[in-house]
Amino acid sequence: MIKFKKYIVSVFVIFAPVCLAQNISSIPPIEEGIKIILSKAEYSNFSGVVLVAVDGEVVSNVGVGKADVDRGISFSSKIMTDVGSITKQFTAAAILKMEMLGKLSTEDKAGQYVPSLEKALKNITIHELLTHTSGITEVTGDDYESITSVGLVNHLNEVQLSYAKGTYHYSNLGYSLLALIVENVCGEPLDKFLAEQFFIPIGMLKTGYTYPDYKDAEVSRGYLQAKDWGYPHKKNWYKSGPYWNLRGNGGMLSTAADMYKWHNALLTNKYLSNKAKEKLFGLHIREYPDVESYYGYGWVTEILPNKNKVIWHNGGNRIFSADVRFYPSSNIYYFIAGNRSDGEIFEISEAIHGLLYEN
Repeated sequence: MIKFKKYIVSVFVIFAPVCLAQNISSIPPIEEGIKIILSKAEYSNFSGVVLVAVDGEVVSNVGVGKADVDRGISFSSKIMTDVGSITKQFTAAAILKMEMLGKLSTEDKAGQYVPSLEKALKNITIHELLTHTSGITEVTGDDYESITSVGLVNHLNEVQLSYAKGTYHYSNLGYSLLALIVENVCGEPLDKFLAEQFFIPIGMLKTGYTYPDYKDAEVSRGYLQAKDWGYPHKKNWYKSGPYWNLRGNGGMLSTAADMYKWHNALLTNKYLSNKAKEKLFGLHIREYPDVESYYGYGWVTEILPNKNKVIWHNGGNRIFSADVRFYPSSNIYYFIAGNRSDGEIFEISEAIHGLLYEN
């Protein structure tokens, strides 16, 4: 499951008739601007959903194209779709909730909870796994390979560390190991714990792997070029969700409506304490030398040229793709997701960024 490096780039001429502006009031209304961007994007095979909120009010909630071509089901904010590596923020939240409950500490070593880890792997801290500074390799197999938790640990023991601990190297398998820690400590599948602690209380009833009560018609199918790739949850999954190359690092299903509920929940202290959220959104490790972005726990905080922040994460498997961003200084939030390999959403997302960004 891929997280795509993001740059502030001038792709706006492709999709958007607006340019970076001095402030939000000097550009066309956001809803109008989003419609213009998406009307152009649809010609580039985009199908998906965009939800934008300003000061707690949804100003744009637009579905484009088909979530399921054969059934004629249109995209909307109620359609479940694969959110890719955005899953990592849910796994991170599960770890922080367990820390709040006194079940572990982010400074604990992974070997305390996965005793079968060997050599250097035993001494990796949970914090290092969360911040991609553990030294574990990014991926070693296909998302849908039938690899169990035992197989995951055996493989990690074989390859050990690929990078120096303390240096930033994005690792999907690090988040799979975090999911295993959650399951070993709480004794239940990751998304059941998430449902009990977060999703059900928040009202996110269409988010998870297998625990949400949903029908196929509520889930977006994926399209590889023009070919039907199928439902993500009908791929080679285990009975409680994906196998362990994907579990915890990607593949979770959600809707634009649920993702906005998640955003609003994180603005409160009801589900995670201030101390936990300081870790979640912390500027723990700089990602790249050419972009002032810092990885937290499943989130990235980027310092924009005007010194304001955008808090974001994205992901995809080159069929499904998704991007979520929050601009704290202007209290603007948006989520975008798509289901076509030839209509990936990141250039469209940058165009929306150009509409919203206060230069």
